[in-house]
Amino acid sequence: MAERSQASAGAAAVMGGTNEQAAAEKAAENSALGQTTQQIVVNGENRKDSIENQYQTRDQQLSQEQLNTERQRAQNMQNAASQMAQAGSDMAGANNKII
Repeated sequence: MAERSQASAGAAAVMGGTNEQAAAEKAAENSALGQTTQQIVVNGENRKDSIENQYQTRDQQLSQEQLNTERQRAQNMQNAASQMAQAGSDMAGANNKII
């Protein structure tokens, strides 16, 4: 942009450009710079939002996996207790037959 501005100023000096033309050229450059900067900010915000959404989704998935693991652990403990009770009952029944 600086090179373009210098070239434009040089051409205006040679061709007899007015101050209004130079001001219009600078305004156009400033507008282009502002639009470019704004687009960079928008792209950065979109990227940040995308990363945040990915993080939240993965965090929820991990929480659900942990919950499922705890549920399975509780079910396994319940099954083990039930099997132990059944084994104790079977042993008591076998002892009664022996006696």
